[in-house]
Amino acid sequence: MPDKVILISGPAGAGKSAVARQWASTRNGACSHLPLDDFRELVKAGYHDPRIGWNAEAQRQLDLARSNVSNVANNFLRAGVEVVIDDVVFPDWEPSGFAGWQNALGTTEIDFVVLFPGWEVVRDRNSNRN
Repeated sequence: MPDKVILISGPAGAGKSAVARQWASTRNGACSHLPLDDFRELVKAGYHDPRIGWNAEAQRQLDLARSNVSNVANNFLRAGVEVVIDDVVFPDWEPSGFAGWQNALGTTEIDFVVLFPGWEVVRDRNSNRN
């Protein structure tokens, strides 16, 4: 039974979701991909997009999404399904730091992977987004 999650991070446009999706799709056994943004965007009315500014509501919604992802991740792990999560984690910024994942996942071990492509790659990938 798997006993850890893989957490993939990096800047917007680094390829976190693409790498996580590919990783989960090519494992020998069952593996899930849990994008934090998908859980954040489950809030429809009252959704606070952190790109427009950080405040207490943005933090509350991030904490709730992390908690929900962590609960689903631990359920998958108990069922023998590997888990890969993708999220932007800013190690030196407490509101979105690694400690938030450690708190949310409890005793579940985390393998932390950071993607850090060159500026040109990030710029090109982000130019194709809304």
